[in-house]
Amino acid sequence: MINEEILGGLKAALARGESLEKAMMTFYNAGYDKTQIEESARSLQMYERQPTKVQQPKQTQFVSPVIPKKREPTRKEIREKRKQERLAQKRMKKPVLKEIQPKPTPVQSRPPRQSISQYGDQNPRDKLLVIILVFMLLFLLSILATIFFFKDELISLFNNLFQNGLSLFSR
Repeated sequence: MINEEILGGLKAALARGESLEKAMMTFYNAGYDKTQIEESARSLQMYERQPTKVQQPKQTQFVSPVIPKKREPTRKEIREKRKQERLAQKRMKKPVLKEIQPKPTPVQSRPPRQSISQYGDQNPRDKLLVIILVFMLLFLLSILATIFFFKDELISLFNNLFQNGLSLFSR
């Protein structure tokens, strides 16, 4: 399906005097799909090759100071144009354009990247929280290691405390 936005942009670029390949490359670098760009360029080329059926009125010597309004195409003309474009696409078997190869652009001309996630953005409060949690983890790991290495001494300490404590209550 032809992307009308791309087609309009290609027409505008050609009207400014740019080459079709350069205009296509601009759309490709902007993130548009390669196949949509090629389809739009093919339809633009087919449209330019077709002879127009509407005859242009002959110009006269008299120049009017009022600029005439541009005539809007009728629905019938629009339907006919779309029908011709579809027929031309069906007839066309080979791609008209060569393969698009992205060209490296200078770093200065690239637009700034948009941040999609907030993963890299941390405020100082979050950093402080991470530091506190890391210290708590290290503290708890050291307690666990102490219990593991000194389990025999801790068992005897608790046995002595409970035996002495129970004897205090029994008196």
